[in-house]
Amino acid sequence: MLKEYPTRQHKGELKRRWFSSIYFDLIIWQNDLSEITKFQLCYDKLGKERALTWTEGRDFDHNFIDDGEATPLRNESPVLLADGLFPAKEVLNKFITDSGVIEQQIRSFIIEKLNQKTAVQ
Repeated sequence: MLKEYPTRQHKGELKRRWFSSIYFDLIIWQNDLSEITKFQLCYDKLGKERALTWTEGRDFDHNFIDDGEATPLRNESPVLLADGLFPAKEVLNKFITDSGVIEQQIRSFIIEKLNQKTAVQ
């Protein structure tokens, strides 16, 4: 189940919140009215981790997360690289199951956006 963890806030930036489970990391950015203006849903954390990012006024981005650990002698920072088709229905179903205890407003918003992504594919 997704659980919220404390997140350091930076003065002058949008409020960030972080939710995590074995399968997901969800980071949301909220404005002063607590409206979500951006979110990043990382999934399949123990497999081939990928990230779906939504930003208000833009389309979705879907990326593979290169953790920078391919070469043990060169620990590099993780980077996002373009990835293929987003498994929308699978991620949506797992998110519905895994998000039962987070705030209903946040849960509903993410589910709505995932449904939109599912309808496009």
